Amino acid sequence: MDLFTLGCKVPKFAMGLRGTLKNFVFSRIFIIFLVSLLLLATAFWTCQQKTINGKLKQNFFAQQSRLTGIVSAYEETADQFFSDFIQTGPVLVLLHKILISPVEQREVLRQQLHGLLSADYEQMQLYGGQHLHFYDPQGDLLLRFRDVNAYGDLSAPPRPSLEQVRSTQMAVHGYENGRIYLGYRNVYPLKWQGQYLGSVEISKSVANIIKTLADKATLPSVDIIFAIHDQDFLSELLPGQTQHYIPSLLQQDYVCQQQLPSVSDCKNPSEAVQRVLAQDPLVQHNMAKQETFWRYPIIQNQQRYAAYFHAVKNIAGEHIAFIVFIQHGDDLWQDQKVAMLVFSLCALLLLLPFIHYFQAKYSRCEKERTAELLVTISENMGEALYSTDMNGDITFINPAALLLLGCEKQHAVGKNARKLFCPKDDRCSEGCVLLKSTSNGRTFYRGQSTFTRCDEQLVEVEFYCTAMVVRRHVVGAVTIFHEISARLAHERALLEVTQQLEISNRELTRLARVDALTEVANRREFDEGLPLQWKIALRSAKSLSLLMIDIDFFKAYNDLYGHQQGDTCLKLVAKALTQSCKRPADLVTRYGGEEFAVILPETDAANACQVAKRIQQCLLEQGIKHEGSSVNSCVTVSIG
Repeated sequence: MDLFTLGCKVPKFAMGLRGTLKNFVFSRIFIIFLVSLLLLATAFWTCQQKTINGKLKQNFFAQQSRLTGIVSAYEETADQFFSDFIQTGPVLVLLHKILISPVEQREVLRQQLHGLLSADYEQMQLYGGQHLHFYDPQGDLLLRFRDVNAYGDLSAPPRPSLEQVRSTQMAVHGYENGRIYLGYRNVYPLKWQGQYLGSVEISKSVANIIKTLADKATLPSVDIIFAIHDQDFLSELLPGQTQHYIPSLLQQDYVCQQQLPSVSDCKNPSEAVQRVLAQDPLVQHNMAKQETFWRYPIIQNQQRYAAYFHAVKNIAGEHIAFIVFIQHGDDLWQDQKVAMLVFSLCALLLLLPFIHYFQAKYSRCEKERTAELLVTISENMGEALYSTDMNGDITFINPAALLLLGCEKQHAVGKNARKLFCPKDDRCSEGCVLLKSTSNGRTFYRGQSTFTRCDEQLVEVEFYCTAMVVRRHVVGAVTIFHEISARLAHERALLEVTQQLEISNRELTRLARVDALTEVANRREFDEGLPLQWKIALRSAKSLSLLMIDIDFFKAYNDLYGHQQGDTCLKLVAKALTQSCKRPADLVTRYGGEEFAVILPETDAANACQVAKRIQQCLLEQGIKHEGSSVNSCVTVSIG
């Protein structure tokens, strides 16, 4: 190996080594970018999740605080009412009398007790109380202050709260199912002189608690759902009360009371959101655990919602329901969007150098692939295509165009398209579609035209011509065309058949309204024309006359001369009628057999008589022989 050869190979080796090092450095930078992007995304995700969980927890405790505050305030009101108005001497004495009195006297004493506390009961309702019930020592219902007549005073199996008060002689507060509703109940023992007189219940239905919760000033954009665990709830209700409850959309083991209040600012998304929650395995798992939880995000109709499930336990500490708050997640979504925007900006700053590199690297490849793809498409497309420069010379022509025009590629490329095969009317500069396209850069549809093949045959074509624009400058035009000779022949044949059908339809329409024998209007035309003329006469307040015409002794005419001669007689009579009715609006019709009818618009009785006389005179002048007639030797008619 001489020094010259070695000197040539060393630079080549150095160039290859430099390219290898360059690719290695680029790969290292790209890996660093990916790792940085991954770390950045992880940091943003962790921070965002902490922020969202913090706000969700804040919203949850705000709702719980609101619910606890409402229940506590109501409990304090019930305690105050019990101590001020019920745990008093007159009430306890009257209760003692009710218990020791005979059954027939108890109704009067109950009414006295009702009257004694009515005003106080109404005052209690103003401060949040709803129901007031008295029970005897056995737990049987003694007096119901609300809807006494509707529900009666029949006793029911004592609830656990009543049993607990009777056994412990202490007040009980909490949620509990009932025979009519699920409510928050405050049950107090009643004692007089050391004797247990029973208990009194001051309660409030869950519907009213939810109504208090549904306050826009405190819980904006919220739907509240009270889902009751239906283990024994519906079976314990009085007959007719189950109709107020419907199956919950959240889970089949729960029911909801109908028409609970909603304060949603949108078009009640609660039902759609509940259906989404019902399909969420995590929500179903947490509901089965009967514990408090929340779920976010819930996406429905491109809106985000958060659902907060507050578990409700009864007096015995058993799970009986969920209070579910469905709230718009707009504020959470706004925080997410801000975080995503910041992350996107940081990622974009990291990505800018690589964007520039990849654009420069793949720009040439894309151009080459695009050019190859366009050539492949044009050469294999079913439509004929050729392109021209600003002078109209052909720069490209595809196989479909060569086949249609009957020429070889070498005989077409470089030739002037207008002179080679465009129609004669296009060779002038004023009407040439190619020149118009290249002059203003717009698409022109030439419609149907005739191209001249290389063998001088004419081809009917339909074509489009579009200007080619490169960097805002017109550099030529593209023409796409296809042969339509067969289609034009089909259209001409179809047009001819259509015209024949129109003529036939007009003739059929005429025959449908003309009597075939006499060639005057038939009975159908009469039935349609008479009501129409009658309405016109009524609207215009003008006269309308109708002549009913019968050929005299026509049966005898047929018997004497034969039916063929009878048909001739009918034609002559119809001709006489037509000649006698001279106005275009007069309508002569064959009514049936030897009967005819003539409709005379805007004709009074006197003029109608003149027309009738003219008809009779015309028949006499015709002198149709009728030897079988007993009134005349010629055919006559009777007109009414």
